[in-house]
Amino acid sequence: MRSIDKILVPADFSACSASGLQLAIEMATKLGSEVHVVHVVEPARYVQPGMMVTTAEQKHVPIEDFAREYYGAEMAEFLAKVDAGSVKVSNEVLDGVPHETIERLALEGGYDLIVIGTHGRRGIKHMLIGSVAERVVRRAPCPVLTVRGPTDE
Repeated sequence: MRSIDKILVPADFSACSASGLQLAIEMATKLGSEVHVVHVVEPARYVQPGMMVTTAEQKHVPIEDFAREYYGAEMAEFLAKVDAGSVKVSNEVLDGVPHETIERLALEGGYDLIVIGTHGRRGIKHMLIGSVAERVVRRAPCPVLTVRGPTDE
């Protein structure tokens, strides 16, 4: 049986992601694995690189820096709600197309497993919104465990 030393957990900070992270931590505890949580920020198509944002403090900041800082704070808040116990949990916020970035990170980082929460959308919502989890399952370089989140979301 192959060992699972490194687990990648993509997160969009939803309850579904929290369910995936919790399961990854439970698995990592039993397997002695590391967990790496990643959030991928997809650049808005209508925003030009180098555009500036005015913050509440009236500072002008490049939109990319503003997004990294904002989602970095979201990540910290997301992780603060989880008890990782003795499991080593690292995290990062990356720019890119979510499923492509997750696939590349899994390959380049040598991850043994991806644990990803899924919203379980069906019908027209699934057709219109699509599914990052579904795309990752189809193209990931390692096994993918999908975790269905709470049904009330």
